[in-house]
Amino acid sequence: MRKAVNQLLPHKSSRVLGGPFQPKNAVKEFYIVLHSPHKLYRPGEELSGQIILVLKKNVMNLMISLSLEGHIKVNSTSPLRSDKKQSLFNHKIVLYGDSEETALTFGEHRFPFIIKLPKRNAYTSISFEKGEIKYGLKCTIVERDNQDVVLATSEKMFSIVKPINLTLLPEPQPKVLRFKTTKGKLNKTLSSISSTSSLASSESMEDNLDNYVQIKMNIPSMGYLRGESIPVRLNVKCHKKIANTEGVIVTLIRICRLDLGQDYEIQSYRKDLSQSIVPLIVDPNTLTSDISTSLRVPVDCFPTITANMVSFQYYIEVLVNLSNSKIRATQVGFLDDEIIQNDTSSNIYNVDRLKRTKNVLTLNSEIVIGTERKSRVRRKSRRPSSVPQTPCTSIDSPLSPQETSPPSSSLQYSAIPESSSVNEKEVLRLREQALMPSEPPTELNDLDYARPPSELPPMPTPGPSDGHNAEHFDVLLDDDTEYAAVPIYTEPGSED
Repeated sequence: MRKAVNQLLPHKSSRVLGGPFQPKNAVKEFYIVLHSPHKLYRPGEELSGQIILVLKKNVMNLMISLSLEGHIKVNSTSPLRSDKKQSLFNHKIVLYGDSEETALTFGEHRFPFIIKLPKRNAYTSISFEKGEIKYGLKCTIVERDNQDVVLATSEKMFSIVKPINLTLLPEPQPKVLRFKTTKGKLNKTLSSISSTSSLASSESMEDNLDNYVQIKMNIPSMGYLRGESIPVRLNVKCHKKIANTEGVIVTLIRICRLDLGQDYEIQSYRKDLSQSIVPLIVDPNTLTSDISTSLRVPVDCFPTITANMVSFQYYIEVLVNLSNSKIRATQVGFLDDEIIQNDTSSNIYNVDRLKRTKNVLTLNSEIVIGTERKSRVRRKSRRPSSVPQTPCTSIDSPLSPQETSPPSSSLQYSAIPESSSVNEKEVLRLREQALMPSEPPTELNDLDYARPPSELPPMPTPGPSDGHNAEHFDVLLDDDTEYAAVPIYTEPGSED
């Protein structure tokens, strides 16, 4: 009876509700506005915007906080298990209310903010069938004295694209598969990721080339952008003649791997994006066949993602049918629901059952779907603007071989004939001429020939010739810097 009466009586409260500064039911509008809401942000960029708060009455002791959150969520495939969620980052700042006394009047209030996105643990925003990778801002209004009481919340999602520069990827190596045939069956003997094979395997193939089948796949680049075409070249060497109009099936596939932890098994899902079917005609004389085709990357596919819990990787899958019988989707064992319709209105065959049939070989090669293709230009050393231009070689400047080479006369010496053919005076003249430059600089007059040029960059302007300046000149010539040869002057008439 007492409990029933207490439920009808009003409860006592420590505060008077409905006062002029009470925060309860005071928020009319509360939302987040980004300055660039449709922009695809990159890790490390700044995200700016405003928090809009409209109050219906005056309030006190409010705290407004803003959180930057990013997470990976994987939906559970079993009703007995909950969804798996992994937080990438969670940064929180206080926009208003960190002081002791705060009060806001009724009306509209704006709180601007600028947040720098983290560079680590940031992947491309996607939403797929099994989960999502999302980023967002979450703003919360709480009472400063009791932060457990949340008055209002607002969330704003934005997208991040992690840049992948395709020019930084290495050059791809050809993929080679070799198989040995025994009594009509194919046995795999070697699978390599490059065209280089071991000496033992090459010698074993030379012993009996008629029993081997070799498939070589070449892709010119390892990375491609959305909307581009991927050229694929195949070289097939076989021991028999083959003529099959549907002998080669090339498919662009995407593999999704989910790693939910030690208590879960790694799940893998495949999706076919593009496909090309070309004939296989083996020349009866050379028993080889060269095939060229291309696959188009869909414009709506997302770039390659390799996170801890989820990853998306792209592969080029090649199926080669070494039999002369065609494999069609209308054959027994293939259902209509196994034909998938893609964006280009072309049929993509489900090749899972083809892999288990006889005389069908499979070869895979991984590619990367990137976001950009930018070449990095190396920075060259710049010449200081304060250094005057002189006929001497500049320091730390990229020059052509003609500019860096000193005068030809200082490096090449004329051959001096033997003393039996010319007199002694002529020999002395030729030796002296070998030490002289053929074309002395025109900027130097006759008085400047006795001292080094005054405009060498690392050397102070020389005064009258004395021992101090001569010491500096010797040290200058002993370092590793290249300078023009100093001309040697002789008085006219000294040759006589």
